[in-house]
Amino acid sequence: MLSALKNDERLVPFLKDLCEEKGGYRDTLIEIDQSVKNHLKVVKVEEYYIQNALRGIKQIDCLTVSSLKDETSLYLIEIKEPKNIARFKNIKSKEIRQKFTDTIDDFMTERFGGIFLKEDHKISDFKTYFVSSLFENKRLKEIEYESSLLRKPLSFRGLVSVIEKKHPSDFVNIIV
Repeated sequence: MLSALKNDERLVPFLKDLCEEKGGYRDTLIEIDQSVKNHLKVVKVEEYYIQNALRGIKQIDCLTVSSLKDETSLYLIEIKEPKNIARFKNIKSKEIRQKFTDTIDDFMTERFGGIFLKEDHKISDFKTYFVSSLFENKRLKEIEYESSLLRKPLSFRGLVSVIEKKHPSDFVNIIV
């Protein structure tokens, strides 16, 4: 699958070695280690929609594709870095979930289904992550999301994932 992504001219400008959010309190980076760079790429989904002036569709920040041998892992990542906890409380879980479902339905199935739906590309792992450095803050334990929306599983090609909340430092052990 990785070679198909690298050969698709529509996607080449959006294949990166890091996942980041611009415009928040600070840029959050999830950077790919040089030792795994050859079999892992980040597709900047949000950039793709912005550059192509595609409106009305919600999208995640990054789709990380890792291919080892004949198996592929897909990690869908949404990053939020608001300036403070009060703004973080205003983030609606419905909006976060919509970014994941639209990415699966529009980006991975409709626009690039020839790559992501291809039977030859075996997907062994499918994960969805909502990432913020504010998750380390103890006060965030008090914040309740409409948790049923975040806990409701998402699926792609028979694999199921629940949106997990993560701190950026957690990705050292996840995306390898």
